[in-house]
Amino acid sequence: MVPFYLGPPLALTLLVCVARPGVRLVLCSVAGVAVAMLSFHHWSEWLYWLPMVGLLGITLACAWPGRTALVAAASPGPAAAPERSGAGEPAPA
Repeated sequence: MVPFYLGPPLALTLLVCVARPGVRLVLCSVAGVAVAMLSFHHWSEWLYWLPMVGLLGITLACAWPGRTALVAAASPGPAAAPERSGAGEPAPA
């Protein structure tokens, strides 16, 4: 694999990780630098492919927004929530 092909997914995950401060940003940056440096060393096919895929997987995992972002995107906002009054509850005054 040519190091050029690792550039676009690496750049995208690093850009997304900038919005995730803390340990995730540091881990993504370290894995990104490792991918950039190791991609120019060519060993056998598997000794090259496994670290590249593994390190890109780490950067992708660090860029993942998490369960809270997925739940927040799927749930309706407060303006879209219908008002309910239960059958046994008095209506608010």
